[in-house]
Amino acid sequence: MVLNFISSCELWKCNTYRVQRAPTLIEVDEAIQHVLTKLIIYPEHHDQYLKECLENLSYKGIDIPL
Repeated sequence: MVLNFISSCELWKCNTYRVQRAPTLIEVDEAIQHVLTKLIIYPEHHDQYLKECLENLSYKGIDIPL
């Protein structure tokens, strides 16, 4: 590709160059959050399991509000 031979400071002179926009931090954060919400590390950790764990901890005197 021709652009590989053009130095970065000369790139703006090339009429075939199109400026590429980097994603904003908000876009990056949204993408990361989307991936994390789809990520299931332990499939057995579902809502019923969470309820059982919280009840168990409560029985032991440890209350964790959600």
